[in-house]
Amino acid sequence: MVSIFQALKVSLLFLIFGLIPFVLVVIAIVSLISMGFGFDFKVLYANEGVDPGSVLGNLGLLIVASFIFFVGLFKAIGDIAEAALLE
Repeated sequence: MVSIFQALKVSLLFLIFGLIPFVLVVIAIVSLISMGFGFDFKVLYANEGVDPGSVLGNLGLLIVASFIFFVGLFKAIGDIAEAALLE
């Protein structure tokens, strides 16, 4: 059982670091579609050229966050299967 947890260290980092922006962008897109939830939700101020409320900026962040999240998810599934086969 210990080897499964050791195998998941990197996978959990991918899942956590991918899940945080994934959830933030989904909330931002839903608030853009529904004209907000009564508060100004801004996702990212990193790029000066991208308006934080723009749909393209949010979709770009959603694509990157989804990629990181699903890489971590499939890596976690593979690591669990590999650790289970080795035991």
